[in-house]
Amino acid sequence: MSRRHSLAEELRRANSTVVSGDDFAELALLHAAREEGRSHSRYGSVASENDGSCGDGELLLEAPNDNKKKDRRLSLIGETELLKDELKSTITLAIPIISTYLLELIPGIVTIILVGRADHGSASLTQLYLDAAALANMWVNITALSTGFGILSAMDTLCASAVGAKQYSKMGTFLLTGLCIISAVFGVVSMVVWKTDSALLFLRQPVLPATHAGTFARWMLPGIPFLYAYEIVRKMTQARGQTKPMVAAAIVSNIVNAGAGYYLVNFTEMKWLGAAAARTLGSISLLPTMLIVLYYSEEAEACDISTKEWAKHVLSGMKASSALTWKAIHKFLSLGIPGMAMLMFEWVAFEVVALLCGIIPGDHEAIVAIGSNAIVFNISSLLYMVYLGTSISGNVRLGTALGSGDVERATIASYITIGLGMSLSLFNMAVILSFRQDLCTLFTSDMELIEKSKSLLLVVALYQFPDAVNAVEQGVYQASGRQALGAKLNFIAYYIIGLPLAYLLAIPFGAGVGGLWFGMTIGLCFIASINTFVILRSDWRTLSMDARKRLSISLPRES
Repeated sequence: MSRRHSLAEELRRANSTVVSGDDFAELALLHAAREEGRSHSRYGSVASENDGSCGDGELLLEAPNDNKKKDRRLSLIGETELLKDELKSTITLAIPIISTYLLELIPGIVTIILVGRADHGSASLTQLYLDAAALANMWVNITALSTGFGILSAMDTLCASAVGAKQYSKMGTFLLTGLCIISAVFGVVSMVVWKTDSALLFLRQPVLPATHAGTFARWMLPGIPFLYAYEIVRKMTQARGQTKPMVAAAIVSNIVNAGAGYYLVNFTEMKWLGAAAARTLGSISLLPTMLIVLYYSEEAEACDISTKEWAKHVLSGMKASSALTWKAIHKFLSLGIPGMAMLMFEWVAFEVVALLCGIIPGDHEAIVAIGSNAIVFNISSLLYMVYLGTSISGNVRLGTALGSGDVERATIASYITIGLGMSLSLFNMAVILSFRQDLCTLFTSDMELIEKSKSLLLVVALYQFPDAVNAVEQGVYQASGRQALGAKLNFIAYYIIGLPLAYLLAIPFGAGVGGLWFGMTIGLCFIASINTFVILRSDWRTLSMDARKRLSISLPRES
């Protein structure tokens, strides 16, 4: 059989069968061979006299409609395979990240438990120390953690793009730039945390709790730079798809925090301040544990080189001549400052909600509102870790695709991230509605608080959907370098719509704490709708060019 007859037969067989992903390369070669070996005609081609086919110039007819169907089928199969691969990768990465964030919630809870269950000699002292510990935690979260973690969100954008583009030495540049910037941030943050008592008194908090909170916060201060350093390294490893080190670090940190806290609170003269010292020790343990596990770990889903080779590339990129220039610092801050604003707008908004609970008319109603709000806020925060982990996973997958110039994968990654967020919110809504009673009894045995919290959880269940969508879409914004847009929309959602509406519903209209949560839900529904519209209309090729421009490399041209 002649070569042309053989090729035609192969193409006819391809048209009549379902093609798997492994056949794509072969079919592409066949198609290229066919195009090269014929003279173009609208309906067919005449074989050359000397191309090895029959010498009488036989006509090889094509079936344009069949070829179009085949092309559509191949395109559909390719998109389906890509969708499956991206969905699997996103979920595989999300599970350990979610686990890590859940583990990182535990130290704050353990701190409160250690203070609350210690023998202070009287109920009044126990309440005083509990209030002081809660105030100190709140102040450190708002001033130190939201600031530092927000600035370092620039690493999410930059590292994922660098991994996608296989520019691993760039991660060393970003590491050195980030360390220098966060050191300067800590210099400011440390002064603010050191003056916690003065700041709380300025905000008209009760004198004794504010004064004791200042002491508690100062014991927590030495652990903050270690948290920052751990956060930087974690963002680098998770960009590679390497999650074992951060899970191990979170587990060890919890063991250190709980063990040291129990000993210091109950068997030393530190008493309740031992809980703060233990929190610092737990924070200090994070980085060395992570580095040790990282040294012995070779697993890295998104990276094609070993950990040791990757580390060499990172170290080679840590040059002051490139990392400490105005251009490098400006690039980092242009992403980090809006990222900080995104985080702070959200965290501060819910502290304002807690404060508004205290001015609900009626002393008893205000006390019940404060207690029930604390219960449902903790439940919602626990569920939020699921959305946050999914957001980070989507951030990594999308950022990697943008950095590699894979526009199609980037588009699919953004859709998968949003779809997972929506699905998880519906699951969590079902959990809340099914186990309202059980969830509330985990926090208190007071029947009035339980009943109030149960009714409040109905609103919190509705809140899950926009909260999840907003969380994962912030991850999409971070991956594509659009933190500034996310910060602006967060400000509008929380401070232009959410909080004013929450106040109106809760106080003038008498809806109480339920009105506060309903107002915040409306605000988040607004931002979720706008974010979804923006993301669905995104030009991913342009965003990929922007990502690669941040790495100073060009996007391959379309063929």
